[in-house]
Amino acid sequence: MKRMFLLYVLFCLMIFSTVFAQQRVKVNRWVSPVFKDFISIPENKSTDAQLISFGYKDKIFQYEAFLTIPAGNNVAVVNRWSHPNCGDFIIIAEHEISDQQMTSFGYVNKQFLFYAYKTRPANGAYVAVSRWINTLPVGNPCRDFSLSIAEHELTDTQLTSWGYTNKMVQFYVPDPRQKTNASTTITLTDIDEWLCPQAVLRGDREFDGHGPRIKCEVTLSIGDAGKALYADIYFWAQETVHDWSTTERRWRKKVYDAPYGKTITAINSDKASRTQFISPAGGFQFLVPGNDVASVVNGFLDGAGGTISRAVLASHGIPSGDFRAVARLITGAINSGNTAVRVPALEGTLVKFFHIVGDTGGADISDDDNCNDDTRIVKLEFNPVLVTFR
Repeated sequence: MKRMFLLYVLFCLMIFSTVFAQQRVKVNRWVSPVFKDFISIPENKSTDAQLISFGYKDKIFQYEAFLTIPAGNNVAVVNRWSHPNCGDFIIIAEHEISDQQMTSFGYVNKQFLFYAYKTRPANGAYVAVSRWINTLPVGNPCRDFSLSIAEHELTDTQLTSWGYTNKMVQFYVPDPRQKTNASTTITLTDIDEWLCPQAVLRGDREFDGHGPRIKCEVTLSIGDAGKALYADIYFWAQETVHDWSTTERRWRKKVYDAPYGKTITAINSDKASRTQFISPAGGFQFLVPGNDVASVVNGFLDGAGGTISRAVLASHGIPSGDFRAVARLITGAINSGNTAVRVPALEGTLVKFFHIVGDTGGADISDDDNCNDDTRIVKLEFNPVLVTFR
């Protein structure tokens, strides 16, 4: 029985790792029977046998791209579109040309391929992938940006000498020439303690039901020579009317200890999250029937409801623009007589939820260390984090 239980736990861990690991797909170039030139095809779209049966030939590995959305706001969504005048396709990132423009040009059958980066990330080794107009003569209906090639494959001099023109950078992918250490998914310790500021930067200690407007940011860093991870927390609150009572404070908390004999060398997922909102009155009901959901969400999140990053929404399984689903993430609960608001991050997938008390029944900015009946952070819940161990 014990053995069966251990096997079950191992199975669950395998599933968990699969869900949160950064999944990639190999992208190869094949000579197209239509363009008579190379086009890029991810391996999960067709088998080699199928492509060969369709007339494609001369397969060459190009790079690996992301199947699961990478961290941050620099994400490029890459799709392929059927060429309007040929029986083949080209690949285009959404930040290059909008869907509306593509359809107006006659392209059809948009299909998601993978994720990449819009600009070259500051950390790590990445290569640019660019599109070129193929070498077919002017007037040929298949003359188009059909060649998509990474910078390490062929030089610009070679490509222009062969007749390719109009190079345009599309996106960035991990440099396939670099050996990378595999990421490991870890679980941080949630910060489940009251944290309250005491400094009065302006006004008095009372918000008096006027908000406050709250901003909170958490940043993750490696400490203790790679033996631990620390969360640096910043909290700011300000009354929404005169006399603009304001407070702020910073804290640093250990949230993870590396296993014995291992050192953390890199954090490979988002290292920060931030949120902001206007604290509601105690016992608030966020939404009632008939509300304009988008307007309510946007107002509550201090005008930033429409700026929640795509990566944050994806971490909660919410498609972009689904304000009703976002509204369901925001809840209020009584915490020692005060309303603690649970809100998601606006940017960064490090923090899953911020639990914060804004206005209270008495003086709001604490003048002692117990945080009772004061403006405070109640809890910070973290998402799983990807790290590299040595």
